[in-house]
Amino acid sequence: MIIITKSMKKKIIENQLDDVNDVVYSMMSEADLLSELTIIIGRFQYQVSGNDKDGIKESEAKILSIGKQLPENRNVDLLIKVCKNPGEKYINLARLYLDRIYAMYREEYEKIKFLEKEIIDAEKDLRLS
Repeated sequence: MIIITKSMKKKIIENQLDDVNDVVYSMMSEADLLSELTIIIGRFQYQVSGNDKDGIKESEAKILSIGKQLPENRNVDLLIKVCKNPGEKYINLARLYLDRIYAMYREEYEKIKFLEKEIIDAEKDLRLS
């Protein structure tokens, strides 16, 4: 007889939700993925500021699922890392990362250059680089 604990059930459900997210996001266009990412990032930052551990975990899983569907150069993992920190400077850096993702999607190369410089300055200010 196999005994399934409460934590095991929770893990099974989380894995099933991750799979569902992966399937749903795999059917979306990049433009739709970016819109969804923007919404979830806003929610994620709110959850971080309120220390909503379950919400943080759920939003992070969704962001990771979206990240799997985007080109690797979008660096969604950096966006998550920055969003896990509360504070105005981190919020600003997250906005810059998100703006860069959109600029890459739109192939706005001059804007990407400008944003890269802004990101480097913001990371130095936070001592992330």
